[in-house]
Amino acid sequence: MLNKPEYLFVLKYDQGELDPQNPNSVTLKNIHNIKAFSNRPFKNIIKLENEEFVDLWNVFNDDVEDLPEEEINDDNLVEIDELEEEEIQEFLDSFDPDSFGIAPPNASLVNYQGNKSEKFFIQILDARILEKDSITFEYNPNRERLLPKILQKGYLYVDSRSLKKGPFIAESLHNRAEKMKTSGTTEVIKTWSIRSTITPDFVGHTLQVHNGKTFIPVNVHENMVGHKLGE
Repeated sequence: MLNKPEYLFVLKYDQGELDPQNPNSVTLKNIHNIKAFSNRPFKNIIKLENEEFVDLWNVFNDDVEDLPEEEINDDNLVEIDELEEEEIQEFLDSFDPDSFGIAPPNASLVNYQGNKSEKFFIQILDARILEKDSITFEYNPNRERLLPKILQKGYLYVDSRSLKKGPFIAESLHNRAEKMKTSGTTEVIKTWSIRSTITPDFVGHTLQVHNGKTFIPVNVHENMVGHKLGE
């Protein structure tokens, strides 16, 4: 039995670009909203400010105060073997074990180019705010498919529930939803992919999900985003 919720974080952006000096750094701009969708049975939906989202990579607990930068020098650096046992434990307790900075999550970035979309899997090591309505991410890329230098609008999915891979979305299912979104048409989508994660692109559509025997109609609402079709 789960004793606390696990979340899929969804971030919508209008554009982005790689740092020309550091190709493992990407800035997503004009971020409209960030939402966190919990797993079942909790069914929580939480709206996050950019600062709250970035704070997920903070490795220290909230009650730990940072030393002002101007006070950091060789005189106040202490070797670990100079600390008492209680001081060492207090230092270790200051770290947040759930921090993304300690256990970097994998993420799926979906970038739209006209009527087409591309999906990239990355591991996000750090996040920070350098400009208003923008977040810069340091990441480990998938060497088989690198991010383009310029990004158009899209979504970033950060899955705290899986450090091995990002949320799975059947490509054919995603492409059909995007095609209807672009054309403004509505039709029932049939799918056997019960492992696919429901994304914001599916909201407002009706899916016919095969349960092994027959197709079951599913009307997708916003509070279903982040769950699997098989749930």
